[in-house]
Amino acid sequence: MRDEIEQQNHIKAFASVPDATDLVAEAIAQRKARSEASYRRDAQALNVKWDTVRQKVNVVDELRKIRFLQPHEPGVRATFIATWRMLSGFEHGLGWAMLRGSNAKRRAEIPGGHVMELSMKDDAFVTAGKCTAWLMLEAAQRLE
Repeated sequence: MRDEIEQQNHIKAFASVPDATDLVAEAIAQRKARSEASYRRDAQALNVKWDTVRQKVNVVDELRKIRFLQPHEPGVRATFIATWRMLSGFEHGLGWAMLRGSNAKRRAEIPGGHVMELSMKDDAFVTAGKCTAWLMLEAAQRLE
């Protein structure tokens, strides 16, 4: 549902364009009649409140709740949370993540700075891969 909400927000961005107002309203109405209606039926069938379905997920909070991580030492849980924050930082182009998780090479000097080449550090890549693989294995076990 969060993805659907973001898609609707993307479409709504064009509502301020006079020639597009009616098209935007029509597109949103169609999405509500199809996708959103389907999500509402699913929520009702699962006995989940609609407000719960629409709320944003706080991944860090959810990682703290994962049961299979509970018996492990705090460092394991902390590694999952730190890895999520690093990957999220990469995804959102946050400078701290780019610098902390990358090997940086100065390629050229320019007025007021440098041209830099960044490549993901091997250990950051391996840690992200291990955390992701572990989550996938646990998910597959539950599905099975």
